[in-house]
Amino acid sequence: MTPIVLFTLVAVVAAAVGVTLFLAGRRRGVRVAKWVGVAWLAYAAYEVAVQVATPDANIRVDLLLFYPVLVLGLIWSLVALARRGHPANRTS
Repeated sequence: MTPIVLFTLVAVVAAAVGVTLFLAGRRRGVRVAKWVGVAWLAYAAYEVAVQVATPDANIRVDLLLFYPVLVLGLIWSLVALARRGHPANRTS
C-alpha cells in the first residue's frame, strides 16, 4: 500500500471518528466530545491538505504531536460519554 493511499485512509477514518464524536457529544450534551470531534475533523482536513501538497512525504514528524493529542482526547471523550450515559449519573 502506498503512503498516499494509507494516509488518505487515515484521513477518512479520522473524519468518521470526528463526525461520530461530534454527534454523540451533541446528543448527550458532552462538550468535550464535541470539541474532540471537531479536532478529528480538523486533522482529517489537514491530512488531506498535506497529501495534496506533498504526496512524497513518507516521514512525518508532525504526527508525533498530533496522534498522542488526538488519542488522549478520544479516550477522554469516550470516558465522558460513558459516564454521561450511565443511569446513575442522570438527573431526572
